[in-house]
Amino acid sequence: MDARIIAQLAGALLRWGSLGNLGTKTVRKEIRKVIQGVETLEDARAGAVARAKRQILEEMGVYLGRKASLPSSSSSAAAGEDALALSSGVMHSEVVREKPFGDGDRKGIRIVVRGKVGMFRLDDRVRRLLTDKMQLERIKASERRNAHLIEDYADLERRNAELPEKGGAADRKTLKTAFRQSTRRLDAQGWFGKLQGLWNGMEYTDAGQAIEFINQAIKLVPDYPVYYFFRGNANYYWKQYKPALKDYGKAISLDAEYADAFNNRGNVHYRQGDFPNAIEDYDQAIQFDPKYADAFNNRGNAFYKQRIYTKALKEYDRAIALDAGSAIYLNNRGITHDGLRERDKALADYGEALRLDPTYAVAYNNRGMTHEVLERHSDALEDYKEAIRHDPKIAVAYYNRGRTFTKLGNSGAARREWRKASKLGHRQAQENLRKG
Repeated sequence: MDARIIAQLAGALLRWGSLGNLGTKTVRKEIRKVIQGVETLEDARAGAVARAKRQILEEMGVYLGRKASLPSSSSSAAAGEDALALSSGVMHSEVVREKPFGDGDRKGIRIVVRGKVGMFRLDDRVRRLLTDKMQLERIKASERRNAHLIEDYADLERRNAELPEKGGAADRKTLKTAFRQSTRRLDAQGWFGKLQGLWNGMEYTDAGQAIEFINQAIKLVPDYPVYYFFRGNANYYWKQYKPALKDYGKAISLDAEYADAFNNRGNVHYRQGDFPNAIEDYDQAIQFDPKYADAFNNRGNAFYKQRIYTKALKEYDRAIALDAGSAIYLNNRGITHDGLRERDKALADYGEALRLDPTYAVAYNNRGMTHEVLERHSDALEDYKEAIRHDPKIAVAYYNRGRTFTKLGNSGAARREWRKASKLGHRQAQENLRKG
């Protein structure tokens, strides 16, 4: 029987409401910035763009926060951060107008930034982002950095305004250098924002473009580990595992306790079939973040792949204890119970996973396989049907349905299913068709 499908990335489903599917929600902000002291046009532009984008995010966050049923929070500040991260994850913003302006004898720059959220399939995009809690937390961290950088820039502006018109050459030089550094950081975050805009909740829509955006950020700020981490992610999703390993290693060299980088480097080793090194990295991730549920889940996957089922089961138990709302962790524990031939426990885990996420095709497929082992063929066929309904490209479910039809003596139906699986790249289905 085919290996069951385990899942590496995780996240619990959260509440979400209907946001509509037509049109575009657009917000525009204009910033007029007077240039003074040691501040340059480049400095002024970076500060103005960052402020305008922040204002748009805040306004869009209020809008989305009202439309989507975000998780309740005892802290209004935390709830606001959720809404801000949500708007950052689904919105595209760009400078649409840039021109100099005069204010008496002072010169400045006028910036207009437009933020847009396409309403088409916004429900799906919001749901995916709310489901991927780790991505949401990373966006929150990015927005906190943006806020700090804007605050730092405002402090430089205050210091700049207090500079004497003559004298203080050393202070002026120091402040000018500080402006340069601040501008580079703000510009780097701008490129980083473009990278985030390519994430659709499952993958980067253009991995090559994603890497180019993050390369620009790294050129500006080469000592920030988060940028290397995200470039590693882009390479990982593009299946460029060697550069991904290098990027995660660089992130770790800049932050020796970077739990996310250890976890994701472990994922690369896992994809390469190097399970001992994967486990070593997951160990490090857990050492630096003992509540890292995904790392426990991933370590469980590595044990499962080596058929060390009792250890895998303990890891999934730990992951579920930290996040009982994860359908993925429950699915993975279910396949481990199957590995131990504990069928009732496996069915219970799949059932709970599907209660949490009724669209989870992988869990339907895996439960179908358990029913098939128990010779409950009608139940198996129903689960495979549901798996395919929720994910028409899940090749293994077509293959499994074909195999069940053979057990029921319907070879014609089996071949039809295997042809579908074969078109989706399922090798065993292709081999079965060749054998006739």
